[in-house]
Amino acid sequence: MRSKTSCFNAAIFKKSYTRFWPLWAAYLALWILILPVILLSERRYYTDLASADTVRYILHIGYIGGILGGAFMGVAVAMAVWSFLYNARSAHGIACLPLRREGLFLSVALGGLVPAVAVHGIVAALTGLTGLALGALRDLGPVVQWFGLMTLLYLFYYGFATLCAMLTGSLIILPLVYGVLNFLVVGVEVLIKEIFSNFVYGLTSGLGGMSVSQYLSPPVGQLGNISVWSQVVAGQTEYHLRGWGLVWLYALAGVLLLGGALLLLRRRRMESAGDVVAVKVLKPIFRWCMALGSAMLLGSLLYTIFFYGWGSYTARFVFLCTLGFLLLGGFIGWFVGEMLLKKSFRVFHKRTWGGFGLVCVVILAVMVGMRLDVLGLVNRMPDPAKVECVSVNAMGNTGVLSTPEGVEQAQSVHRAILADRAYNEGEGDSRDGGGTVSSMEVRFTYVLKSGSAIQRCYRLSYPYDEPRSRGELGQVQDLLNSPDALRNRRFDETLRPVNVSGGTVYATVSLAEAAELSGYESAEAYLRDRGWFSREDWEIMSETERQQELTSVLLTEMVDAWMEDREIPEAAYRSDGSLRPFREIDPEKVYVRYVRGLSAAEAWRLYSEALGEDLDEGKLGRVYIFQDAAFARETYDASVELELRFEKEPLKGELESGKYYGYNEDGYYFSHFGTTLTVDAARTADWLSAELGISLRTPEQMKSE
Repeated sequence: MRSKTSCFNAAIFKKSYTRFWPLWAAYLALWILILPVILLSERRYYTDLASADTVRYILHIGYIGGILGGAFMGVAVAMAVWSFLYNARSAHGIACLPLRREGLFLSVALGGLVPAVAVHGIVAALTGLTGLALGALRDLGPVVQWFGLMTLLYLFYYGFATLCAMLTGSLIILPLVYGVLNFLVVGVEVLIKEIFSNFVYGLTSGLGGMSVSQYLSPPVGQLGNISVWSQVVAGQTEYHLRGWGLVWLYALAGVLLLGGALLLLRRRRMESAGDVVAVKVLKPIFRWCMALGSAMLLGSLLYTIFFYGWGSYTARFVFLCTLGFLLLGGFIGWFVGEMLLKKSFRVFHKRTWGGFGLVCVVILAVMVGMRLDVLGLVNRMPDPAKVECVSVNAMGNTGVLSTPEGVEQAQSVHRAILADRAYNEGEGDSRDGGGTVSSMEVRFTYVLKSGSAIQRCYRLSYPYDEPRSRGELGQVQDLLNSPDALRNRRFDETLRPVNVSGGTVYATVSLAEAAELSGYESAEAYLRDRGWFSREDWEIMSETERQQELTSVLLTEMVDAWMEDREIPEAAYRSDGSLRPFREIDPEKVYVRYVRGLSAAEAWRLYSEALGEDLDEGKLGRVYIFQDAAFARETYDASVELELRFEKEPLKGELESGKYYGYNEDGYYFSHFGTTLTVDAARTADWLSAELGISLRTPEQMKSE
């Protein structure tokens, strides 16, 4: 009688999950503590509105737990159920069983998958029953979403870890391979940017500008694109999970990864137990990955340790140092990889040195090619027709340009910066002429209509005493204050009272004015409260000590004032360097920073009666990267900031420019608008004087007083 072929073995399936029951028990206990027990502990706070908060908590803990918990639990379970592959005796014993590899794979894989689904189901049921019984939930929808999110993300990470389990014959190497592959694409991109940005003019480092690569590093893509968002419906806040499409795509990828793991197991040599790499064809790839990965990681690390932040170096010097560090890292990675594969320290033979020579050739070719800009990255700019907007940031000031004319103006400034590359990189004798050279950073972010972004960042050098002698610096400030940038600093919709939630006025005023505006009868009383002296401490001080303490507090208050470098020597110290008693200081002649908070009603009145009209006429909204004579003459040492909120979502470019900085639980997107007050914005200055009693002064006026 012909025997039947089976693709499932119940005994192996049962053994796979019963053998590791403590792992499942701990996983179940953890989630019971996080969800049902938390709901029980918070039961005294439940009201009619508590349901929304509970939904937010369940969904939020679901996507965070699904990503982080799924990532850790997936590899832990894979290490447990596939542990027999990493011991020669158990691997050979399994291979002797009259069982097809397909049946072995399905039985073991389900042994790591089914218990996790069961745990999620038990926790979801307990959470749902607890929530309904306490009145913390109106229905089981959030709990069902939690179950689906946890299970689908676990399926992906478990499938990923299972594939990694087939690539190696070492239980210790498995979590290392899994961790590296989870962040491989983003990590490589960050390292490449970090290395090349040191000597390739304009290339940016960090995570900015990533698009597809973040999805190929699953935790990064998931944390950045799965979130809980709120919506106000009929006066009530509802919470929803955003990113379900991405969750399903990752779950499908998990199934495909399990399929790939099955193909590897079918051809796996059980004799590979204990080997670092279990697939023979991957061993050369492992060597190269070790060499190049070590070169990038150690190259970047060593440059940071020895040179980053230690001074200004030319691009040529940085290139040579980076090249040396990369070759050193490549040497370590190549021979360590060879030792791991051979399980021996005797790897320094002729053939191994020949392989390392090829690694050196590759590193040298790539570095020289990037230094010579073979790919044309330095001068490459996107087609203006494909640009949605350009965000330009300099010295913390941002301008967004979205019209064709604005984009062309931004690219014109961009080209001027490129033309002055030799001076900015400090090559040759381009900086001869004496004087102290300072620098500032300018960043261009091109947001394309396709949704991707291109970033370039430049450190512009200039003589400290004559910054405008470098023409492109003046062009950057003009660009930030162009009509297009000024228009985009405002908001697309007309502000209404509901959009303004408050504000703040910052102004440099005399000490006497600050005391009066704050409601104190004297400058001495104002400083005494600012110094946080207790009544007991103040009473036991002598008059001389009180006078010195008041002067010390004044020094602290004057640190934020524009005129600190002129006032402090003249007002606070005698010619012999001793501290003046406070009674010798004229409160009308020293300046401190005064901060006045505005209620929502006051902020709206300021905007509707003065600020808005000055903005419409282009008299406000300008930014200044040079605090020179023109700045001292044309601006007040004061600024206004409005706190705003909107129901609409940000547009393209507005997030990149920092125009919006988040949303709250009521479904409103929060933003802020701040501007330096200028002399020609007469309406705003008159309003602050008439309504708040704040008299504005320019730095030039304060110097002359």
